[in-house]
Amino acid sequence: MRSWLSRWRRRRATAPAAPPWIDGLDAQDEAARAEDREAARQIARAMHGHALPPAGLERRATAATHAARRRRPDELAEAIEGLPYPWALRLAERLAARPGLDRAGLGETARRVVLETPGRDAALAALALLSLAPSPADVDLLERAARSAVGAPAAARVAGALPGDAGRSALLAVIRRAEGVGRALAIEERLRSRPPGDDAALLLELTAGIDDPLDRAWAAVPLLEAIDPDALLANRPDLAEALARAVESTARGGWHGGPGPGLGRLPGSQRAALCLLRGEVEAALRTRVARAVVEAHPAAAGEVLRLADQVLAAAD
Repeated sequence: MRSWLSRWRRRRATAPAAPPWIDGLDAQDEAARAEDREAARQIARAMHGHALPPAGLERRATAATHAARRRRPDELAEAIEGLPYPWALRLAERLAARPGLDRAGLGETARRVVLETPGRDAALAALALLSLAPSPADVDLLERAARSAVGAPAAARVAGALPGDAGRSALLAVIRRAEGVGRALAIEERLRSRPPGDDAALLLELTAGIDDPLDRAWAAVPLLEAIDPDALLANRPDLAEALARAVESTARGGWHGGPGPGLGRLPGSQRAALCLLRGEVEAALRTRVARAVVEAHPAAAGEVLRLADQVLAAAD
């Protein structure tokens, strides 16, 4: 028995370590990508909820502070082990408020954890901490993380912490690299960190390119609240289709699975719908928008509903 145990322990000690999570993203099969997308949706719902933080967050903050000072990625990985991404953001908030935090050490150590850890949760938590000390040199790393639906919003948060044009460029690189719900959540993160500004048209086009309407809504809801649709279409009439796709995705809210309360209670979505219902757009596009308005949950009311009813009556 002792001989067998000795051989087993030697094999375990010499077994190759699991590859880093970030290195395996391109090799994911469809089942793994589907699980990744569902995990992203769960994280998004958790971040919009009101759950209490887990116990021991202050202890983790102390451990992370020491790991940063000593440049010990193994200690940092232990400090964030098992910490879901939404609470890793809370941990980052606590660390940011600590006087004397070695931000350079935290950035260096968190970066190594992202590059080396085989665990997805640990990599995401390390990205949350990296947002306290990002570097323009991290853009390649962030684009790699954006290949994952759960990694994309975490990468966007790091990019958004970069100042000025560097942050703007990094955010757009992450959003372009992301797909599906990952792109939607990266756009939502982009809008959290700064207004759309000159990127409004591009963000609308990238939002419209998300196939699943419920995934698209994670980007469309905050984007439509932040843009002026009339000014946008006045300069770019070709964006009418993209704007309509954004409006359609916001029609279903709450119990229908979409984020936010739905078009009936979203002023930005209603402004966009009115813009298209009143504007010089193709009849088929106007009909699609009208149908989204009358089928919205919760129900729309007032001028937008009156115009939608008129459009549908004329189309019959």
